[in-house]
Amino acid sequence: MHCNDSRDEAGSGRDRHANLGSGQIDPDLLVAAVKAAGAPVICETADQGRKDDIAFLRERTGS
Repeated sequence: MHCNDSRDEAGSGRDRHANLGSGQIDPDLLVAAVKAAGAPVICETADQGRKDDIAFLRERTGS
């Protein structure tokens, strides 16, 4: 599963990634999607902050 937050609001037609928790998507929804997928995750976020994104997911998913 590819995981990222979104810089822009839904329906904007733009696909600009943001670090987890810093964009427009509710972080709880991102975590729920990762858990429901039950698959490996690829963080599609900027190099700066990616380690924090991985730690965020590990902490909230128990991985």
